[in-house]
Amino acid sequence: MKKFFKRLGLIIEIIGVVVAAVGLFYVVRSVSFAAQNVSLAVKQLEAANQHDRWNNYKVLNLRYADLLAEVPVEMTTGIEYQDLSKNSKLWIRRYFDLTSEEYWLYLNNLMPKEMWERRIVEGIKINMEEYPPLKSGLLYWGQKKGYSHPDDFVEIVKKLPDYQ
Repeated sequence: MKKFFKRLGLIIEIIGVVVAAVGLFYVVRSVSFAAQNVSLAVKQLEAANQHDRWNNYKVLNLRYADLLAEVPVEMTTGIEYQDLSKNSKLWIRRYFDLTSEEYWLYLNNLMPKEMWERRIVEGIKINMEEYPPLKSGLLYWGQKKGYSHPDDFVEIVKKLPDYQ
């Protein structure tokens, strides 16, 4: 009888080890599934963020199209900011409001980086050349601290080659 209980105890220990191993297997499998789900959620979140960045760019692009469709004629002249009509001054203000908004979105990773660095900056350079009053308008608003946010916006634009 003693032998029987000894063997029974050994069998129970073996069953306990097997049950623990099976339990460990299911825990590891559950952790693996959880890790996969977290990884999938992170990928979906990044895809949604990337979509939002491109959507921000698209919306701003439409606003630029509207703005550029109504460029005042005197913007193509060399007239200084203080001599422009009220309409032209307002147009300049709207242009830099939009541009500084884009810069803020870029700084906060809310716009595709490559769009600011490769397309928008180039557009600013072209517009500074095509519409000379933009330069004196930026200087005017910069002196009035009209573009103090983002902090270095005016300085960033002044560093562009076509600003000088």
